[in-house]
Amino acid sequence: AAPSCTESMILFLTLVLSAFPSSAKTAWMEPASFHLSLGMPASEAKKILAGQGWTLHNGKAETEHFVEYEQGKTVTLLFTKDRLASVRFEFVDFIPEVKAAFAEQRKALRHNYGLPVVRGKGTTLIYDRPELSIFAVLSTNPSDDFGKKGLGFFVVRYFVPAPLPAE
Repeated sequence: AAPSCTESMILFLTLVLSAFPSSAKTAWMEPASFHLSLGMPASEAKKILAGQGWTLHNGKAETEHFVEYEQGKTVTLLFTKDRLASVRFEFVDFIPEVKAAFAEQRKALRHNYGLPVVRGKGTTLIYDRPELSIFAVLSTNPSDDFGKKGLGFFVVRYFVPAPLPAE
């Protein structure tokens, strides 16, 4: 039998609330928020996103796809050897909003991963571990095309580090 309207609404709310467990504005900027993990098969990542109602669009490269999360917010996935190698979260908005998002995400990253190995003038954070690397970059340059319009962007990229060359 088909689910009732109430059952459908409960299922919908459960899916939405479980996908984004935090009320933080940047909670969506983590692979786990989309039930993704680096290294998972491309087919599994695509199936998970489709199951959550997200539409994957082709990116600039054949191995790149993206999801339009909301206006000014995208999630870009890069697949290497049929595995999820990188998830990049991009946020474009007015400068005060992207600065606030960066500050919030800096706290979340510090809580989850400790201190970054690089902190560049308060606009770059780099976490570099053998199993995972994370780069977070804030741009609020008032002289570039975005900045002249009062806009900035904030990007967080989770990726599998390149293997070291064999000796």
